[in-house]
Amino acid sequence: MITVYDNAHFVLIKVFDKKGGNLLQIIRWDDMRFEIRNKWDWYFKYRAALAQVQHPKAHVEFKWGHCESSQKTLDQQKINKLRAKKGKVTEYKNKLAKVVTKWDSLFPIEEDQRYINTINKIASLEAELKVMEADL
Repeated sequence: MITVYDNAHFVLIKVFDKKGGNLLQIIRWDDMRFEIRNKWDWYFKYRAALAQVQHPKAHVEFKWGHCESSQKTLDQQKINKLRAKKGKVTEYKNKLAKVVTKWDSLFPIEEDQRYINTINKIASLEAELKVMEADL
């Protein structure tokens, strides 16, 4: 299933001398993720307004959309997901090490249900990480 996040997004600003006339200027941004396009939408609108101010009698077209992602964009998304997964594994391991060093209960920590759940969670995250690394 392809989601909006799997596509590359673009923004296109065209300035014509009159509606349907000669092209004066093109401003284009390509290969953006959806979040980036949304985050910087104010800037793209600002650039369209700036083009309108620079050419007051011109017709300014402002378009945005999505197209198939380039392989570079898809690879970057996979790398970002891999980094996030590694970060989660490290986070859980660090928290677990901190808890183990501060454990002061009568019973051993290996019998605590939260400890067992955390160990299982780390194991599942590491398995997912190995699958993701094999995919790259």
